[in-house]
Amino acid sequence: MEREFQDHLLPNGIHLHTYSTDRFKTVLCKLYIHQPLGPKAGATALLPFVLRRGSRAYPTLRDIARRLEELYGAIFSADVVKFGERQLIEFSLAVPEEEVLGVSGLLDEALSTLAEVICYPLLEGDGFNQEYFRQERELLLRKIDGLINDKPRYAMQRLFEEMCPQEPFGIHKYGSKEEIEGLSAASLFEHYQQVRQGQSDLFIVGNVTHSQVEEAVQQAFADGWRSQEFPPVSQGTPRGGEEIKEEQDVNQGILAMGMRTPVTYGEEDYPALLFYNGILGGFPHSKLFMNVRERASLAYFAFSRLEATKGVLAASAGIDVNEYEKARDIIKKQVDALAKGDISDEEMEATRRGLIHRQLTISDDPGGLVGNHLLGLINNRIRPQAELIDQLGQVTREDVVRVAQGVQPDVTFFLCGPREREGN
Repeated sequence: MEREFQDHLLPNGIHLHTYSTDRFKTVLCKLYIHQPLGPKAGATALLPFVLRRGSRAYPTLRDIARRLEELYGAIFSADVVKFGERQLIEFSLAVPEEEVLGVSGLLDEALSTLAEVICYPLLEGDGFNQEYFRQERELLLRKIDGLINDKPRYAMQRLFEEMCPQEPFGIHKYGSKEEIEGLSAASLFEHYQQVRQGQSDLFIVGNVTHSQVEEAVQQAFADGWRSQEFPPVSQGTPRGGEEIKEEQDVNQGILAMGMRTPVTYGEEDYPALLFYNGILGGFPHSKLFMNVRERASLAYFAFSRLEATKGVLAASAGIDVNEYEKARDIIKKQVDALAKGDISDEEMEATRRGLIHRQLTISDDPGGLVGNHLLGLINNRIRPQAELIDQLGQVTREDVVRVAQGVQPDVTFFLCGPREREGN
């Protein structure tokens, strides 16, 4: 097993994390700027899309594209992601490894380019470039509108909104349309100036040395980044399975059942929680897939999802609009079965193999390595891959049952259609 990330807080305030390996032919640089999820989530979400449009040195998309070509076809992207109740602006830049090309100084140039785009935006008057702001705001609003066309994702988001109406977790990573519509180029730049001073983590994965990268990052990025204290993740009160239906013109209904667990990523029982989710609905051998989809033939899809930073679980199934009660009851039976210890040896071992395989595949993906370490940083508990794999190898049925007995039903959300309404 290779070394883990080396972590260091630089004098300019950036938290630097390097993973030295010669297994990849590229060097991946990912910078995250942290913000708490809240009423300005829309402004935070809009920032990376405006910033990527142009900077002081590269004022147009064509200029940025030309610069990426000069960096031997570097790949650049910007977005926003959500971990628990934290929102992170994400910038990613991947360049070929210098040894492969037989050049030097490429990583330094890449970091300088990344810093240019993030720290020196193209301005107009007292705000961002008006045309870029207008275009990117419209595109973000369309993304939010387009969520309704992806019914499973839409139902999951609506479930979280209903579960967490007073908790930041209920906010979508792109914020609300109302907030975004009220932004101006000037107000967004004012928000940027505040965000620009926030906590940042820069990850670099590739054939590099920590000392080499440390000096390059210090030179590329100006001072002024500051560490932040984030509030603890809020703890909501489960609503005991309260049922909410939303009607749309759909033929396939989407059932999403939300649950809460006191076990989160930083807890000792986290490996057992992974097992719980895996047995419930994380794999093709899981109880949801086998009992809802295969045996009862009720679902087009059936799975469960775990958000371990928040302590939220969701079971979801795409079903005929008239099969709501039957599908709901079968899902509840699977949750109850886990709490009673109805777990076969085959389910335990198949889940163990699946979870360990997932961990091993992380080593083959630079982005996966970054995401795994970032998850640990956010939860104040770094879980080295070898350690977690060893823990997964030791989880027992009793461990899974202990976790299962702490899971509490919260909200059940059903996106239904005309046929379901006629049936009622």
